[in-house]
Amino acid sequence: MEQEKKIIKTFTHSSFEDIFKSTRKAIHDFAKPLIASMKVSYWDLDQAANAIENSAVYAKISHKKYAFETYVARRITGTARLPLSLRLHSNSSRHLLRWP
Repeated sequence: MEQEKKIIKTFTHSSFEDIFKSTRKAIHDFAKPLIASMKVSYWDLDQAANAIENSAVYAKISHKKYAFETYVARRITGTARLPLSLRLHSNSSRHLLRWP
C-alpha cells in the first residue's frame, strides 16, 4: 500500500508526457518496417489503409502511414475492431491474405 502511494505521487504530467512520447515512438518504429514489408510483398497499401480507416482523407499519400500506426495502437490497447482481409497482387495470381 505504501509503495502504491509512492508510485502515484511520482506520476506527474511530465512523466505522463514521457510515457506517451515513448509509446508513440515505439508504435512508429514498429509500423515503419511493417509497412516496408507490406510494400515488398505487393500489398495494396491504399486498400489496407482504407480497411483500417475508410472515412479518413489524407492530405498526402505518405500520411496513410498513420492508419497503420492507428491499427497497431488499437491492437495494443485491445480496441481494434476489424478482421482485416486484403488482396496481395502478384504477377501470376491473386492471393487472399488475412491480417493478423
